[in-house]
Amino acid sequence: MELGGIAEFRYVPEWNGNREAPDDERLSLTVKRVKAAQILNDDTDADIERWRDTRNISKAARDTLLQMPISVLRNIRVCVNHTKDLQGFLFDGEEVTDPLEAFCRLNFGADDLLLEILSTINKTATMSEDELGNFASLSDGSATPTTESATGAVEGDNQANADTTEVATGT
Repeated sequence: MELGGIAEFRYVPEWNGNREAPDDERLSLTVKRVKAAQILNDDTDADIERWRDTRNISKAARDTLLQMPISVLRNIRVCVNHTKDLQGFLFDGEEVTDPLEAFCRLNFGADDLLLEILSTINKTATMSEDELGNFASLSDGSATPTTESATGAVEGDNQANADTTEVATGT
């Protein structure tokens, strides 16, 4: 019996009209689906600090991480642990594919991008396989969102349409 389902999917953020940009200019990333049980994982502040202090990143990114409050680090950690294969994240003309490095280098104007990614990780954790399949086919930027609501959630999915206030924490 197959129990795995969809473990990951390609995601093209809507942020700043990104989905309307030419294919070679779009930001995209692979979202590794978080298990609903991981949403309940509540790491201590010490766990988050230990995670931060053991990352292998550039000095600039490390300096940024050290300035972040624990609440922001929790969100960054979720995004880092549940994304990979970043494409189109350019900084000073150089593409950065490592999630932690990229998320640390985003300027403050890109907070909405990080929140969109975090929201996608959280809301897809509670979707059924059919709902996730529909969501994934619409969120890769290749399909026309005819069955999608203005929030980017699949119509009829009350759980996905609800604002997610719980933050997933993964390892």
